[in-house]
Amino acid sequence: MDSRLADQLDRVHPQMLRLGGESDRKKLAVGRTVERALEILGMTKQAAAYAMGYADPGPVSRWCAATERPLFDKLFAIDRFEECWIVALAEKNPAMEVETVVKFRRAG
Repeated sequence: MDSRLADQLDRVHPQMLRLGGESDRKKLAVGRTVERALEILGMTKQAAAYAMGYADPGPVSRWCAATERPLFDKLFAIDRFEECWIVALAEKNPAMEVETVVKFRRAG
């Protein structure tokens, strides 16, 4: 790696990657929606973290607590997370109704 680039990366503090500029209410709403989508999926934060290649649940916990911005490209790579995310968004929107429909064919 180029030494100038390495020097620049050494100066990047993890705090610089944290959320900023948005209202706390909006940040927390996103975090709660991520947490709800994981609940709907039936996946713990730890299991989600491992599925995304993290060694511990810290990043996912920080996303849910709204101390860091969620990485949706990683979350959407989890099987069925995207569908659960949509349901979680719909649940919190009073203009939407979430309906579960089960259809099956009768034998005979």
